[in-house]
Amino acid sequence: MLSGKRMRVLDIHPYSDGNWRAHLFTKMPWHNEENEVVGTIFSGIELKDTAILEVGHWICRAAGLNDQHQKSFSLDLHRQKVQLNTRESEVLFLLLYGKKPQYIAKVLNVSVKTVENYVIKLREKFNANSKNELIDLALDLGFGSHIPESMLTSQLSIILKE
Repeated sequence: MLSGKRMRVLDIHPYSDGNWRAHLFTKMPWHNEENEVVGTIFSGIELKDTAILEVGHWICRAAGLNDQHQKSFSLDLHRQKVQLNTRESEVLFLLLYGKKPQYIAKVLNVSVKTVENYVIKLREKFNANSKNELIDLALDLGFGSHIPESMLTSQLSIILKE
């Protein structure tokens, strides 16, 4: 705040109820009559309803439609809710964010073959014929907004440069 500039900060941390939440804050220095910084004024929003990844997914879906159907469309999602164990959730989360099996294996401290086996299990659970179809189906069902709790182990504050 001593720089006198507005900052955008992504804060991810646990709350007293045990749940982790992410907020995007805009913070500005608060000056007294002598123009000294005496505090911070901020506003923020909780990032919970829809992840940017899912918004991008729906924009991509709409882009392939003709103008008449582009503004409003729906999908037939008569699938049952897919239940994932902790490791499957972690692998899917990293896949949704474009991570390769080698990276996922390193992060999760498992072999690449183990990651590939999890992808096969995920494809079976989602009834997907390919990894791309798995990703589309997972986004359709809202998994783009889900961060596995097992991956949230320490508080993060990230200053976003404007």
